[in-house]
Amino acid sequence: MTEAIYKQINSYCLSNLANGRLFSVKYRMAGGEPLLVFDKWEWFAREFLDGIGERGGIEVLTNLTIYPDGLDSLLRHKNYFNINVSIDGVTDSKPFTNGRSSAGITIKNLDTYRTRHGRKPFIMTVITDNGRHLPELARFIVDIGAKWEIQANKFYEPDFDWREVNANMDAVLAVYHKAQYPVTDILFNFCDLNTARACENGLSMFAIMPNGDITNCQMQNKIIGHIGDDLISLLEYNPTRKINQNLRCSKCLIEDYCHGDCPYKSTEEKRLEYICRIMKHYVCAALKEELYAQPLSA
Repeated sequence: MTEAIYKQINSYCLSNLANGRLFSVKYRMAGGEPLLVFDKWEWFAREFLDGIGERGGIEVLTNLTIYPDGLDSLLRHKNYFNINVSIDGVTDSKPFTNGRSSAGITIKNLDTYRTRHGRKPFIMTVITDNGRHLPELARFIVDIGAKWEIQANKFYEPDFDWREVNANMDAVLAVYHKAQYPVTDILFNFCDLNTARACENGLSMFAIMPNGDITNCQMQNKIIGHIGDDLISLLEYNPTRKINQNLRCSKCLIEDYCHGDCPYKSTEEKRLEYICRIMKHYVCAALKEELYAQPLSA
């Protein structure tokens, strides 16, 4: 983004926090790789953090293949700033331009983050190769005491064997069971066993593109506004916002956990079939695991 767009965002959000039109604001910086241009937005993040008090914060979705100077300073800010680390496997993850896996450097930088800040990391993983890396990654997750979000590919039609995905998710739950690690620390395709957490894109959040265009989320091309508009009104009167439009999901026993996958892909029958098969299997298995983890009633 240009400096002018960054300034517009901060000016709008901080002024409306001050006058009471906004209760809280969270920025989620993604890309691309935000840390590659850390020097372009560090001032923007610091200005926002200095102004919000306890009424919001910033999260950065990063591959963590670099650890820029100044990142630790923001992570120690009195107001909320944190990173969500995207890694798809302990040995195999997103390749560098030379074809080599980025997993090694990401894990090294994660160790630096944990040593310096003593926080429980938040790890994000997109399913690849039918989830064959997930059991190994689960062992890493419980070893470092992390929270974990696992997603089917949100940007394209899923093309995987749901039976293999289910088997690998069963192996993940077995790792958690053996380590006595809470399955409630897994967020699988927006399924959170603790809360009725549905996708909020277009409802309480949206995506701002580098040129200032606004969409319901980064996956949807339809422009609903621009950074110069009244952003609160965009959310309140957004005619294109929608939650799951597939009526079959409203009759499903796990709908309160699954929420029907991505709202903007909820009418794509092939995708829904894949997602439905893995979500029904996972929710039943995870709920059973959580039930047996509960202490016996008096």
